[in-house]
Amino acid sequence: MTTGSRGVHVIVALDRGASFDDVRAFAHDLADLLVTRHPDRLTTAPRKQARGDRLYLDVQRNAYAQTAVAPYAVRARPGAPSQRH
Repeated sequence: MTTGSRGVHVIVALDRGASFDDVRAFAHDLADLLVTRHPDRLTTAPRKQARGDRLYLDVQRNAYAQTAVAPYAVRARPGAPSQRH
């Protein structure tokens, strides 16, 4: 799934047994574990200045009312061509 112009999100199928708070905590814990194992390549720092050239693991989307766009969905971008008939 994508949420921005360049990001890709990992989707995990859930069985609906865990609460929202548990799932959110799992996402944070997993991101923290990955950053601990690969600190030179991964980060959870939301500010671009703090990331350097590391890949940002965005766990902020695991919150109420956060949106995502289906893969290959058309999204408006400045300078994108338009289809007019």
